[in-house]
Amino acid sequence: MEFWNENHPFILPSLFTVLNLISGVIAIILAINAYFALSSWMIIIAVLFDGVDGKIARWTGCETEFGVHLDSLADLVSSGMAPMILIYQITFKQLPWIYTCICLIFIFAGTYRLARFNVLQKGDRSHGYIGLPIPVAGMCVATFYLFAETLLMKIDPITATLLLLFLSTLMVSTVPYAWPKLEWHQGRLKIAYSVFIIFCILGMIIYTKVAFFPCLCLYSLVGLGKWIVHTVRKKWTVHII
Repeated sequence: MEFWNENHPFILPSLFTVLNLISGVIAIILAINAYFALSSWMIIIAVLFDGVDGKIARWTGCETEFGVHLDSLADLVSSGMAPMILIYQITFKQLPWIYTCICLIFIFAGTYRLARFNVLQKGDRSHGYIGLPIPVAGMCVATFYLFAETLLMKIDPITATLLLLFLSTLMVSTVPYAWPKLEWHQGRLKIAYSVFIIFCILGMIIYTKVAFFPCLCLYSLVGLGKWIVHTVRKKWTVHII
């Protein structure tokens, strides 16, 4: 995923990575100037660009170490710094400095998550992720504002703090996450799960402001729940043996 390769002269993947970065910078500027809704949308757009660049790189065979690091730096801005500044401007700006530390924890967790991904997985997403992906965490913060604004809810410091700490914990955790897959030939339970995924996607597209945040929270909780069940079963099995 580099700007030019003698074997694969494609600039498209890196172009979308740069668009991800630019969208994140615009989101930061909008948040600083109190355009919170527009900032939230720019974060979502940035994450969409982030999803496109990886797919294009894999389709065209342009995945490189350079591209992996460039993508991570762009994610740190668009899914780390932008959501942090957004929530800071909305909730923590006029509060004691201790609340600023909560934002710093979120940034540290996101940075740690990206560094671990680059070192351990080297950009390989084929087997899922270790810890909650930072684009999901960033979109959770952005869509939380849109969700609260639509329902005329005020984002209080306690709720914002709990959300940031929850997302930060999942990012630095070893909880495995994978993107949901549609499976139509694996039994009724898998089919029902696939139908549910489709309904969630349609809900996020049609009712973005209301459905996006709950769906992202559900994704985060399902991954955590599966990990807890797997861990308990493993310990129980070892105990019995």
